[in-house]
Amino acid sequence: MKQKLWIFGDSYADKQTNYKKIGQIVWEGWTHWLESDYDVENFALSGISGDTCFLRLTNKVDEHETDELKNISVVFILADIDSRVPLKGYTDDQQ
Repeated sequence: MKQKLWIFGDSYADKQTNYKKIGQIVWEGWTHWLESDYDVENFALSGISGDTCFLRLTNKVDEHETDELKNISVVFILADIDSRVPLKGYTDDQQ
């Protein structure tokens, strides 16, 4: 049984955005490569903001029992996260 892996993020991780067919070559992006080793569920969405990504992650966690979550690994990725997800209460160098 493969390890369950959830992917959250923006267009950088969105499987649909990263799928390209150029002539006879199909490039399916970096998230596709993980599917041979993991049971991947990709929740990434192109154009999404960082705070909405966090909200989607927390909502998904709320749908599961604690014991189920122990067997799920999470990849959370956003391009330029430091400029897109302000952490209130911290100076820029602490974020």
